[in-house]
Amino acid sequence: MTRRASARPRSPGKEIKADGLFAPRLGDLALDIGKGGRVGVVTALPGDSRKTYELCSPDGVSTWSSSRDGTSLHPIPPATAETVARTVAAPSCRICGTPDDTRRVASVPTPSGGDRPVYGCPVHAETLRQAVETTLRAAEALTRVMRGGAS
Repeated sequence: MTRRASARPRSPGKEIKADGLFAPRLGDLALDIGKGGRVGVVTALPGDSRKTYELCSPDGVSTWSSSRDGTSLHPIPPATAETVARTVAAPSCRICGTPDDTRRVASVPTPSGGDRPVYGCPVHAETLRQAVETTLRAAEALTRVMRGGAS
């Protein structure tokens, strides 16, 4: 299950190292120019056994690594961080859009290898779960046919 990361805005200037580079801490929101300007939450720091920073998207769907020296990471201004945190704070039902009592009801694999959560309210949870299962079964069958296997 994918964990939702928490983006905490930092006061500007406190995360800059003596050499002028950004030194992110766990939970910091960072812009990774090495990954095309993706914004992510720092989930692990380089250390004795880890050679890279680990980041995940603010919605917790995708993860990636950034170089140990952190040169591709840049701070996100606190106002932007608060906007991102508000945007991803409450998932809503995929059918009716209500954020009330919404739960993760299924996961859909993504091309990057992660899973994208599907959220639903109590009224639509079972409908969504069945729709995802049916779609995944159909995709698996189509993949077998495309590879020349039996359906």
